[in-house]
Amino acid sequence: MSALMPVIGHARNVSLPVSAMNLANLETRRLRELLGRAERVLGKDLVLELVAAVRRGVEGEGSLILNSPSLVEDFPLRAQLFWARVLEPLTKLSLRMSLYAAERRAEEFKEVEVEAAKEVTKALRSTARPSVEDLVYALSALIDHDFWVVDKIGKYGVNGLLERLAKRAQVEVLEASTHIAHLTFTWASASWAVLGLTSNYREDNLETLISWSREYAREVDAYIDTLDLLVDDEAYEELVKEGAIVEQRP
Repeated sequence: MSALMPVIGHARNVSLPVSAMNLANLETRRLRELLGRAERVLGKDLVLELVAAVRRGVEGEGSLILNSPSLVEDFPLRAQLFWARVLEPLTKLSLRMSLYAAERRAEEFKEVEVEAAKEVTKALRSTARPSVEDLVYALSALIDHDFWVVDKIGKYGVNGLLERLAKRAQVEVLEASTHIAHLTFTWASASWAVLGLTSNYREDNLETLISWSREYAREVDAYIDTLDLLVDDEAYEELVKEGAIVEQRP
């Protein structure tokens, strides 16, 4: 079942909003309060590690993709290298959040993410860029995914969720994980530029990444809807009964 961990492993929750507000140097009292809450929930060392890893990824691979003369050709490699930078701390976060969700201790965590995302959204909209709503939508899709994972672990436990995904949705999980990874990279890279953290980027690349963020977000939303049906026992049994899917045998 280790191959199914990416969909669980992308339960990054606070990392994106916290990283974004750190990268943007949005030094407001509210954001400092939220960062403090995140540190209390997750541990200061882990939050700082996450922020530093995402910053390195965006400053490195994000900046390179924003300036690439061959965006389409370079994107897969840059996305992969970005994830190589951030995978270890995100895995630590995922394991910690899996424990919290299983113990039903995730509500404060979810509250922090929502409030942090509101602040990031406010900063994005303050730029008055016409396409910025695509980035807002992309962030909301990432948060919806985070909450889905946390809620399902709370309901079924880590092993219970993994068993259902392994039996019923291996292909869907792997495809969803790819879209989630690409969504994260496009959103972080584009938001970095929109928030004015770098003035060195190609305008056409930025608009392309914003557009891709929207499309990846739509794909993630669709996959989460599908996974929701496949994980729910009653819905899954009904789909099998109606012949909409063929039950997978171990």
